[in-house]
Amino acid sequence: MSPGDFVRLNFSFEINPFVKESGAVLSKPETTFDVLVSGERNNDRGVNEEIQTTTFKKIRFTSNLTLTGDSFYDNTKISNYGPIPPAAEQATSYTAFFEIDNPSSDISNAVMTTALPLYARWKDVIYPETEDVRYNETTRAITWNIGDIPAGTGYVSEARKMEFQVEIFPSTNQVGKVLPIIESSKFTGYDTYTKTNITRDLESFSTSTGDMDIMSGGAVVK
Repeated sequence: MSPGDFVRLNFSFEINPFVKESGAVLSKPETTFDVLVSGERNNDRGVNEEIQTTTFKKIRFTSNLTLTGDSFYDNTKISNYGPIPPAAEQATSYTAFFEIDNPSSDISNAVMTTALPLYARWKDVIYPETEDVRYNETTRAITWNIGDIPAGTGYVSEARKMEFQVEIFPSTNQVGKVLPIIESSKFTGYDTYTKTNITRDLESFSTSTGDMDIMSGGAVVK
């Protein structure tokens, strides 16, 4: 290499799963690199001399937290009511279900937010009742104050789950439509190992429910 030359080397690598086959989890997933570069150079006196330089890098991985969910009518801890498929000018209730799995790194200050459409009604029915879920009647926002999610949640311990009931009252101009029962949802949390924020998003849940295989359809009828 001549003075002033620049060389870039690229390489790829794979990381082991954060959850091992034994069921153990990596609470602080990371990998390290020790790099040694050596060579010879001519000094000012024309004598060859060996040079070496080293560097050490540590990469920390944020948790691959997953947020899943769906709407249900029958397959739920909450008892629902009303016609299925939903009928215009009649009330039908549904359950919005959420599950969180966190393979690695403790998560703190976790919050999930969503909102109700105008034709939906908050029923204040939550499962488990111990979960901190709040509804704002003015903004129609629903906030699940989750708090801490330890590493291994959903793997070495129970997943974090929550359900709440929503009632819809379709109008006649909504006949033939599949209606959202809640708007899109957003999760935010703080990875305590990498010191970074984590966000996850879910699309809206609708009257086309997750147990549709045993239902007769999600579109509104007369």
